[in-house]
Order: sequence, then C-alpha cells, then structure tokens
Amino acid sequence: MNTNIQQLSAPTKAFFDKIAKNYFSENEKKFFESLKEKIQREFTYANDLIISEHDNEENLYMVRHYFDEFEIGRTGVENDFYAMTFQDAMLVNLEDVGLLEQNMTMLEWLRSKDYECVRYDGNFDNL
Repeated sequence: MNTNIQQLSAPTKAFFDKIAKNYFSENEKKFFESLKEKIQREFTYANDLIISEHDNEENLYMVRHYFDEFEIGRTGVENDFYAMTFQDAMLVNLEDVGLLEQNMTMLEWLRSKDYECVRYDGNFDNL
C-alpha cells in the first residue's frame, strides 16, 4: 500500500464534502469513506474491483484504475464508461451510456442496492 497522500481535485473534494453532509445509510457512509481513503492512499497498478458483475442482477461492474479513474461496464455490453474522476463515475447516467434501461446515475443505482454489492478488498495489487 502506498503511504503517500494523493490530493483530491477541488470538484472531487467538494463532491465528497456534499455527500458527507447527508449520507443515505451507514453503508453509503462506509462506501464513501472507504473510496476517499483508497483514492488518497492506495494507488493501483493491477486495478481495484469495486463492484463485480457477479454480485448484482444487472451484471454491472466498476473498476478503479490508478488513484481515481473508474471504468463502469456491464457484462454483454460492448461499451464501457471510463471516468477520469470519482465524481464523474458517480454522476454518470447509466441509461445515457447504454449500461441500463433505467434513467439513473451510478450513485442512484448504488443507493437502490444500499451498496450491498461493493467489494472493499478487490485491489489486485494486494492479492
């Protein structure tokens, strides 16, 4: 694990601060606090599996690259969405990028699952 602290970009910091004022649930609090820690302290060369397609009915997956770049995709769908920031990953409309047939953001989708499909130990650098 990298002990250096990666500074959050101003928009990402503002996004974390806004969410922290009104967490949806304890699972949401755990998710955001864990991801903030990962983004700031845990660089990944080999990728960090945040959501596995095997852990949800929609077969969505989310992988963290480096510090705070994210890939969101769905088994059976050719195009993935690549976000350069955590904020962009959370606010992407999954219908607009062809990953779901429902008009919802990744944040809304995670809330609908109460974060039950999130993995906190998926950093392949640590395996």
